[in-house]
This record gives sequence, structure tokens and C-alpha cells, in this order.
Amino acid sequence: MSTRVETGRTSLGGSTTTISAAQTAPIRIHHLTEILCADTPALRRSLPEAAERALGLTAGRTADAAAIEAVLTPDPALAGPLISLAASGLFSPRETITSVREAVMSLGLEATRDALLIVTNGIAASVPGFETHAETLRRRALAAGIAARFIAKALRIESDHDFLVGLLHDVGELVLLQRSAEKGILPFGILEDPKDGPVVLDAIDVAHTRVGAALCRAWGLPPAVAEAAEFHHDRRAGRRGRLPSQLAAATDVIALHLTGSPCPDPTRQPIFSEVGLSAEAAATVIAEVEATLPALAAAATAARR
Repeated sequence: MSTRVETGRTSLGGSTTTISAAQTAPIRIHHLTEILCADTPALRRSLPEAAERALGLTAGRTADAAAIEAVLTPDPALAGPLISLAASGLFSPRETITSVREAVMSLGLEATRDALLIVTNGIAASVPGFETHAETLRRRALAAGIAARFIAKALRIESDHDFLVGLLHDVGELVLLQRSAEKGILPFGILEDPKDGPVVLDAIDVAHTRVGAALCRAWGLPPAVAEAAEFHHDRRAGRRGRLPSQLAAATDVIALHLTGSPCPDPTRQPIFSEVGLSAEAAATVIAEVEATLPALAAAATAARR
């Protein structure tokens, strides 16, 4: 069944031409991108206020668990899932955790930040009318975050932001989907249309790197995270020789392979040799991600309920 939606008519020599939503969507998505990238306060507001304040606290040098608890506890949509993730044993040895303060003390600042962004990414994935596609993006982001952590470990270049490089490098796709749906740019069912769907997805793909980078900067995340979001499809641009965009590009291959677009032999993708991973090492990372993803996805889903 076609989901093409008539958005207007033009008269050409006495004949009438119907303009579909897919024909106008790329222009409107481009316009939306310009607006978003020019409005840092609006991008900052896309993060719940309590989450923004808590992220600022996790950027400090010492863990002020009491301050983070004071910020998050009044917001059950953030506090509850954070406690659940901390107690799941995925970030630390399983133990009884019943409060935000206990979660922070158990996780530490870096893992608290990562867990909080997993929670907010899940909240953003609730796009009415586009739940299936948004859920695919959410699961793919989790796979990319895990992949970034394992790749960095294999290369012995672990940092405090490798997980976020993977988790958020495609966050612009989710934001554009959410905002486009809110503004009526995308009619219900358009992504499933065999003709219109690819047109819309291509428009989002073109714009998502700019939006993702602007969002990461607005949220005050490490520069490497914004760089990965901006250049992962053009990793030879920007600061030559920098790893974040290469790392994000490598996570793309793994995440796509494991969440919907299997590749016959993903270990032979050029990006792995580019970052310094042998085919054997890449195969090991892929296996580790495949083994870890179900538990993290289940914990993140359970935390949202």
C-alpha cells in the first residue's frame, strides 16, 4: 500500500501535478537542519534538564554522588533507569543498588555518564508513529557503543569517551527523525513506502552528521565525540590522523552487521586495517559485541519500563 501523501498541487499548462511528501521532505529536512544547527539553546533543551545538570556534574574530577542524586532523584524517568542499569551488572560487579547515590558510587563518573546517556537515548527513541525505526536506531547505537569500547581495548587506546563515540555518532539521525515527525514533515508510514522511504532516509543521512555534532557540542560532551559524529562518513576530513571518526566508522560496520544489514565478511572491510585491526582481531571484536549486545539491550529496555 502506498503511503505517498499529497502536499500540494501545481498547474502546468492546464494540467495538475501532485507533489508528494517525499518530494518536499528533503528540502524541509535541510531547512530543519539549518535551524537546529544554528540554535544551540534549542539543542541543549533536547536533553532533559536534570540529565544536562547531571552530565555537568559527571564532568568534574571527583564524584559528588550526593549532588548527582539531588539532581536526578526528582525525575523518576532518569533516576529509575539509571539505578536499574547500575544494578544490572553490566558496568560493574552485580550488587544491590537502590539509590542514585549508590549507583554513582558503584559506577564512577565515567560509567555514570555513559549509563545516563543510554537512558536519554532510550527516551529519545520514543517517536510516535516511528517506533520501529527509532528502536532500530537505539539498538544500533548500543551495538556501536559496545564496539567502540572493544575496538579501543584491542588497540590499547582506551579513553574516557570511546563508548560515547560509538553510542552517539549517529544521534543526529534520531534527532532528525524525532523533530521531523513532530513538525509533520514525515507522514505516518512514509519510511515503509518502497519509493518514498529511501528518499526520506537519504535526506536524513545527508544531514545527520551536522546535527549530531552540533548536539554533542550543545550537550558539552568531549570534543572527540562531536568530531566522531561529524566526520565518521568523511573520516579523512577534519583533523587528519585523529582516531574518533575512524573509530566511529568501524563501529558502523559492526553495528550494521549485527542489527539488520549483515555483511558476508565484515572483517575484510578497509576501515579495520585503517584503524590497525587485523581481520582476526576484527572477528574477535565482532564476536564480543554480538555476545554482549543482548544483555545490554535487555537491561536498557527493562530500565525504561
